[in-house]
Amino acid sequence: MLPPHERPYFPLLRNKGYRGADADILERIGRDDPGLLLSSHIASSMWAANAATVSPSSDTNDGRVHITPANLHSQFHRSIEAPFTSFLLKRIFRDADFFVHHPPLANNDVFGDEGAANHMRLCRSYGAEGIELFIYGREAARSKPPGPSRFPARQTKESSMTVARRHGLDNQAVLFIQQSPHLIDAGVFHNDVIAVSNRDLFFFHEKAFVGGSDEWY
Repeated sequence: MLPPHERPYFPLLRNKGYRGADADILERIGRDDPGLLLSSHIASSMWAANAATVSPSSDTNDGRVHITPANLHSQFHRSIEAPFTSFLLKRIFRDADFFVHHPPLANNDVFGDEGAANHMRLCRSYGAEGIELFIYGREAARSKPPGPSRFPARQTKESSMTVARRHGLDNQAVLFIQQSPHLIDAGVFHNDVIAVSNRDLFFFHEKAFVGGSDEWY
């Protein structure tokens, strides 16, 4: 269980130039910028899968658990969560002999990262070495990448590859798979809505990924 984030988030509001008592700030923003007021109140932190990508010690080259908090770049109100999520995870998983904490990826369009919502793992048993699957919506570096047109692809291949390198994963035990752009446009913006894995079970919709049944690319 992850503790909730501070809401309303006054550091954000004061960073935008608002001064005075908390109640006065909320009243003024309610008149001036209702959208900012809403962003300071809502949070996605209830979704643990959006908190971070975690690689177990059995997969990493140094035998420790590696954790990268998600930057949640795709939406403003979610992007402000990464610093406090990082703080929480460092406090919960404190022993440096067992845990390695990486900073969130750069908060820009190339490195949009949604955490474990787009990450799965296959293995024979929980303590055994496994294969980590990173699911992405688009390749940011390609000039005309196949991607969704209605909704943004929240996870980029560049982000997934960076996290895999950070975590010291074996190149032979990592797969990068593109989610179907058409399903993203249908509202399936996170892989965990359309696919799930547990040990040696991989359960997914037949059209979940590019190259799947009756795919368009």
